[in-house]
Amino acid sequence: MSYRVDSAKVVREHFADETILINMDTCVYYSLNEAAREAFKLLEAGLDVESTADALVRDFEIDVASVPDSVRGLLDELIGEGLMEPANGIVASPPPMAQLGAARKPLAAPEIARYTDMQELLLLDPIHDVDATGWPVARKASQGADGE
Repeated sequence: MSYRVDSAKVVREHFADETILINMDTCVYYSLNEAAREAFKLLEAGLDVESTADALVRDFEIDVASVPDSVRGLLDELIGEGLMEPANGIVASPPPMAQLGAARKPLAAPEIARYTDMQELLLLDPIHDVDATGWPVARKASQGADGE
């Protein structure tokens, strides 16, 4: 099974050494460590859990026995936090192998850090008070949070 990010409610940004995700419904933000970032990118690209685990084992120096369970645990946490959902689409092919003979980089277990310290500030942002037409058109009082 493949998974996807609901871009209407999850904002994500990949930096050189970190990925930040923000669930705009809850206004909670998350930081992914390197292993979680690599797994997230593979899952986001349409790989299933097994293919994601295989790609991580192939490209990184990581504890082979724990990778499938770590990826499943990460995915369960991403789904539980509303950051990913089943896509019911075709599972993508794994990315090309790393260059033969290239050194494999050590990789720790995937971890997600959850932050709520900016939740109130993000909830105050007027972007939550608009409909699909966007800012500066305010949502009518009769419309719900999804614009309906």
